[in-house]
Amino acid sequence: MKIKNQYRIVLLSAILISVATVSCSDLEEEPKSFVTPQSFYATPQQIESAYTAAMNRLWSAWAGYSYGYGNFIHDDQLFGGDLNISPNHGSDLWSRHYFALLNINSAIRALGEGNVKGVATAQLDELMGQGKFLRAYNYFMLVRMFGGVPLITDQTPDPVKNPLKRSSVSEVYDLIVSDFTEAAAKLPASWPSSPG
Repeated sequence: MKIKNQYRIVLLSAILISVATVSCSDLEEEPKSFVTPQSFYATPQQIESAYTAAMNRLWSAWAGYSYGYGNFIHDDQLFGGDLNISPNHGSDLWSRHYFALLNINSAIRALGEGNVKGVATAQLDELMGQGKFLRAYNYFMLVRMFGGVPLITDQTPDPVKNPLKRSSVSEVYDLIVSDFTEAAAKLPASWPSSPG
C-alpha cells in the first residue's frame, strides 16, 4: 500500500514538472489582420453588409416584425386580452431598432469620413442614400410605436458615456424628413430588375 502511494506521488510530481516546463514556453502569434469598426467599413460590400445586418435585426425568423409584431396587433389579445400589459411589452422591437441603428450609423459615419476609397461618387451617394433611408425608416417605426425616442445618429457621442433623453416627437420627425429628403436626392428612381 505504501509503495502504491509513493508511486502515485512520483507520477504526480513528474506530471506537474512536465506541465510546468511545457507551459513556460512563450507563444508567439502573428495575426494576419484585425477587424475593427475603423477598418471594417472600407468597401461598398462592407457598407451593404451593415445595412443587411440592420434589416435582419428587424425581420429575422423568430424576432422583430416577423414574430414580435403580434404584440401590437389588437392590444394584447395574443396574451389573454385582459389589457394588463407588462412593462416590457414591445421591448424586443425597441432594442432591435436601436441595434439596427448602430449598424446604420456606423456605415453612415464611415461614408461621411471618407473611409470608402476608390469608388465613384455616384456609388458613394447611393450608399449614403440607402443609409439615410434606412435610418429614417427605423425612426419612423419607433416614433409611431413609442412617441418621442432618443435620437442616436452618426454624430451622437457615445450614449453609454452620455445618457440620452427622449427627443420630442417633432424632433424625431425633423430627422426623419431630413433623412428621407437626402435619400430621395441620392437614390435612383429605380434599380434594374436583375443585378448585372
